[in-house]
Amino acid sequence: MTAVGMWDRWMRSSVERAVRMQPKRVRKVADEYLYAAPGAREEIEEIRAACRRLVETGLTSSSLGRVAIRRTAHAVTQVAPGTDLNAVDARHLETADRSGADPVVEAAAACGAAALAHPSSLMALAAAGQTPERTLKALADQAGPIEIVDGPDPGTEGVWVVPSLGAIAVAGDIGGAVTRLEAAERLAQITLAGKE
Repeated sequence: MTAVGMWDRWMRSSVERAVRMQPKRVRKVADEYLYAAPGAREEIEEIRAACRRLVETGLTSSSLGRVAIRRTAHAVTQVAPGTDLNAVDARHLETADRSGADPVVEAAAACGAAALAHPSSLMALAAAGQTPERTLKALADQAGPIEIVDGPDPGTEGVWVVPSLGAIAVAGDIGGAVTRLEAAERLAQITLAGKE
């Protein structure tokens, strides 16, 4: 292991210990330091790319969506709610404990990654109590199960439409979660076009 890697690992463990002992306001500073470390650059770029995809494909507005990825068995890295998804950097990431009641964090902790968005066609179908017809096999396979629920099953990959919250896509990685949302939205658009 290189000196930079050892330093990074030592600093991460020190920060994690300090976070467990400090109040929430100190945790924000600790998160900023943790996500500014050289070892976090790849993770941040992956999150940044997923956030841009959510906005560029029209799946959500720039401040309503959110992504989360599992960092450890008990902690999830997420974009802070209300963050402009076009400008995510280390300051906008926060560590969330799995024990919370947040369905996005729970889903990411269980499967690896979760993305929350508000795709218009999918949400319109859900408002009518319907899910997209699985007319195109390739899109249906990419989306996985699509269900309208009160809250997602944290241990299952798929797209879970929670009418009061939005659509939560769950996958092993954040790119896969965004792909699930894109496929589910395309199926919803095809379903709505067929009803006209």
